[in-house]
Amino acid sequence: MWNNVIFSDEKTFKSYSNGRRRVYRPPGTRYDERYCNKYKQSGRFSVNVWGWVSSRGRGICAIVEERLNANVYRRLLEELMLPSVIPVFGERNFIFQQDNCPVHNARLVSRYLEAQGVNVLPWPSRSPDLNVIENVWGEMQKYIYQNDFRPRNPLELQEKIVEAWETVTPGYMRQLVCFHASSTTECDRCKWCNDKILIS
Repeated sequence: MWNNVIFSDEKTFKSYSNGRRRVYRPPGTRYDERYCNKYKQSGRFSVNVWGWVSSRGRGICAIVEERLNANVYRRLLEELMLPSVIPVFGERNFIFQQDNCPVHNARLVSRYLEAQGVNVLPWPSRSPDLNVIENVWGEMQKYIYQNDFRPRNPLELQEKIVEAWETVTPGYMRQLVCFHASSTTECDRCKWCNDKILIS
């Protein structure tokens, strides 16, 4: 059941918002300073995080300061994922979801999860929109960059990320997972996805 799935992924938050903004301007004023945002070409930085969510609410959102490789990811699973998931779901009562990036599929990681008896959900290729945590990242991004927020240093951005994470409520997650569960039956028949997600 989807209620027992742990949805996980990484996300990079930048010191500036690179999303599109809708601007209403008179014809012929595309490059007018009044309708342009200025960004510094230097001094940019970013913060990488890893987190998990489920139908029961948000799990953890951890700052990842190292370059993510198989060793770092395995340590992350051991030190952060399992200790935070097991108290909520029990040792064998959850299904772990991760995408198919090379780090996640590394032999070191696969062997560790197998040794721990973690049930890993088979995941179709090229399907980020099926992971409900992407919706969470999107809402967090809106929250962080509202009112044209521009952090002066990585610590300010980290604090804003934590603040945004804490706005994710159990009610929002229940609604998100419920919508996801009702939409995946259609995904099995979509043209671009040859794989199927099977939950017993």
